[in-house]
Amino acid sequence: MNLPNAPRPLDGAPMQMLKRLARESRATIGGAFLARSGRDVFNTFVLALPTGEVFTHDKDFPTTSMESSLYAGGEDDEFVREIERKGVTTEREIVSSRPDNVKSGVFVLPGRLSVGAAMCWEQVRYRTARRMRGQVDLVLTASGWPGGGGAAKIVETPRRLARLVGAPVVHASIVGPVPSAGAPDGTGSRTLQFSGESQVVDGYGKSVAIRHFAEGEGVLVGEIEPGRVMPSEAIPDGSFWTPEGPGDTSTFWHISGAAGRAIYLKRRATS
Repeated sequence: MNLPNAPRPLDGAPMQMLKRLARESRATIGGAFLARSGRDVFNTFVLALPTGEVFTHDKDFPTTSMESSLYAGGEDDEFVREIERKGVTTEREIVSSRPDNVKSGVFVLPGRLSVGAAMCWEQVRYRTARRMRGQVDLVLTASGWPGGGGAAKIVETPRRLARLVGAPVVHASIVGPVPSAGAPDGTGSRTLQFSGESQVVDGYGKSVAIRHFAEGEGVLVGEIEPGRVMPSEAIPDGSFWTPEGPGDTSTFWHISGAAGRAIYLKRRATS
């Protein structure tokens, strides 16, 4: 998996595949890829409707240097502020958000159904719950969550998000080993182990269906009723991370993000 060479044009083959699948299956289909838009690359979630209409949301902040060296956050100005709030120095150049990026991740579909999109660690930031709370009838999420000791956290993450937002959550998660580069610049080699634990959760945070790591790849089916309920968990003031995140006293995410941004901006300047 050579991620530095993975980005594709926003309206390129991945987008066209999602639109074709939605049209042919007469279903609404979501997927994400590293999408190039002008000089920049974003981690873009696409929701494709059978009508050909699409909605897009760029992940707000990358996670660690591996991600921040490959793409810019959809809210890079806020990413810089969050890094500097911890006293960490980062490059001052700001990458502008893509004009069609729905920063809130809230898509109002035909028929008044509202769908939220949250990508990977967006789920463990209270700011995501704040922008969706009481605003969506369903949340679509996806993760490439590292395997290991964090299995319990990835199981709880969509359940907590449902309680915070007040809507059902569908969480698709990568499972199993994936060959990858060993460094942000694409050199070396290693195997990434992803934790799986895909899940369908109702609006009260109860798991309707779950596929555990040990079950491997497969299709998860669960029946839920889209719709808003009263959020059953409060959003605390002054907290950035939910209990599933790295913790508000940690600076690793900030330091790593700043290091990756420097690599990304240097590559961007020479492209």
